[in-house]
Amino acid sequence: MFFLVTGGLTCLVTVITSRGKHWKAWPYFLCTLWGMYATWGYTLLEDVKTPKSVFGNIEKEIGKHDATIALVDFSEQFILFSPYPIVHFGYHTPTDEQLSAAYQWMEKTDKGRYILVDEKHVRNDCFKKEMATSVGYAHRVHWVLLSHEALTEKCPLTRTTTEIFSYIPDRPVT
Repeated sequence: MFFLVTGGLTCLVTVITSRGKHWKAWPYFLCTLWGMYATWGYTLLEDVKTPKSVFGNIEKEIGKHDATIALVDFSEQFILFSPYPIVHFGYHTPTDEQLSAAYQWMEKTDKGRYILVDEKHVRNDCFKKEMATSVGYAHRVHWVLLSHEALTEKCPLTRTTTEIFSYIPDRPVT
């Protein structure tokens, strides 16, 4: 529908402006095209370009209780959109080290800790894939949520001393 309306409006603007001075058709066409994209088009892309829907699905899954989410191999935007306290293991840390650190962080306690990770990084030797809960698609990645029950008995990844970074949002989970 977006493309039909945008195409129709830009064609209409081109026809109207081409009757007079022809040089005005191109700027009006571009203003209409970019105006449609910057307003309606951007709202259509919001679910794909932001992790809002992922956090909405997490809230449906775990509720509004006190929970901390560990992020593995993620975009910084996840921190900005999170209503939950966040833990991560460094942006430039190799993924296997992040997974090992997340496993170690998760095995410390079974209450209120979850790992948000790209589905392709869920290793069967550390996490039970069948226990992963799909929470949506954002940033060209299918995200899954892992709870304490998803941990295997032992993870063969090398134990790590990777630094843990945390962020607690100012706003409560609503």
